[in-house]
Amino acid sequence: MKFLAVVLVVILVAQLTVADLKISLSDLLQAREEQHHVNINKIEVLVATQALFIPTTIKTCLDSTCDAVCRALGYSHGVCISSSTCRCSN
Repeated sequence: MKFLAVVLVVILVAQLTVADLKISLSDLLQAREEQHHVNINKIEVLVATQALFIPTTIKTCLDSTCDAVCRALGYSHGVCISSSTCRCSN
């Protein structure tokens, strides 16, 4: 009978520990989510101030495509300087 009482106490303590652990994990995940939202606003995009030359394997460089690629990379505009090279600049 004493053995059964000890086993029940051990099970009860284990369940309480697991319940506390679940609350702790929940709090930890919530704190991590809040910290993520704080950090996401601090991310800055750095853009090179110099020009970028992008060689292409396609022998036809289109100004509209070149400009779109350069804008996606963070430059203000892009222009084809040859049939196979796009130049991005600010």
